[in-house]
Amino acid sequence: MELKISSEEKIKGKIDLVKFERVMKSSKLDIEKAIKESATITKNELEWSVEYILRVLLAEIDWTAVLMNLKRKNTSTMFFKICPITFKEKIEYGKYAKTKDYSEVILEKVIKNGHGNILINSFNHNPEHNIDIWIAKSTFPYPEGEWKEILPIKEDE
Repeated sequence: MELKISSEEKIKGKIDLVKFERVMKSSKLDIEKAIKESATITKNELEWSVEYILRVLLAEIDWTAVLMNLKRKNTSTMFFKICPITFKEKIEYGKYAKTKDYSEVILEKVIKNGHGNILINSFNHNPEHNIDIWIAKSTFPYPEGEWKEILPIKEDE
């Protein structure tokens, strides 16, 4: 697989971690509400709605890094950016066949060329980490639709 990440920031913003933590505590850990109230978008060249950008943040940020940095001194803001990414020979898996109890699953392997976007945050600025997260989240992109085939459950032999 070949990946090229553009350094051009199409979307840019920040999350106020002090406000994020305060909202999380007062809202019984409602992470969606915390993002809505603590995120600020400073650049939006893709012209996505703010609501859509917030949903992307919720789904794509490596939350382990955010939560680990909540208590660090001098870390009250996490910056993020969304940059274009181009890929060749990327493997994705789609629904193909399963048993009713999911004890056996067969995924359809699809090789794709194309482009998309990658979210990079200031706590995980190492390109290798961002690539790992992007690949992991895009390899099985939760395709819509039904499984193509239901396999019979095999009795133990």
